[in-house]
Parts: sequence; structure tokens; C-alpha cells
Amino acid sequence: MQDANVGIFDDLEIFRRITRLTLGHLGHHILIDAGTVPDSIEAIKALESSLDVALVDGNLDLRSENMSDGKEIARALREKFGDTVQIVSVQTVIGRCFTSWSV
Repeated sequence: MQDANVGIFDDLEIFRRITRLTLGHLGHHILIDAGTVPDSIEAIKALESSLDVALVDGNLDLRSENMSDGKEIARALREKFGDTVQIVSVQTVIGRCFTSWSV
């Protein structure tokens, strides 16, 4: 897939920066770059074009006072875009990487 519209949803600024630079260099368009669940939901609602791919941190905001997670973002994405957006969720825990859920 070339020239994909991508959303990055992760609380680690370094991950978002590296991903944004890498995907931009490959010709993709970063339409959302959000670090919290509330910011993510707001950006999804405000977006006027569609997303092709969403990279969602499944543990997003679990370390903050919000105590919410990437599932809320996935639900908002499905509600707005249906099955047209591919949602990729990866979590790392103690050096192990696993996918956790689907919506």
C-alpha cells in the first residue's frame, strides 16, 4: 500500500516521531499523531478524510490518571470508518511483544 493515510496513537513521543519520519519518508501521510486517548478521540472525530491504517498502542494512557486504553481508540475508529481502516495494535511487556485484542 503506497500513499496510505495513517494515524499514530501512542504515548511515547519517540515512537511517534520515528514512525512519523519513517512512514513519511516512504510516502505515507500521517493524518493523526496523538499521545493520549482524549486527544486521539478528538482527532478522530475532527478528521474529515479517511484513515487506511491506525497504529494503536494497546496500553495507551494506562500509566496516566485517565486509566483508559487503546480499545477506546479502536472503537472510535470502527464507529467512524467501519472496516475500511486497518487497526494494528502491539504492546510490549517486559521485552515481549504481543497483540492483545481486536474490535
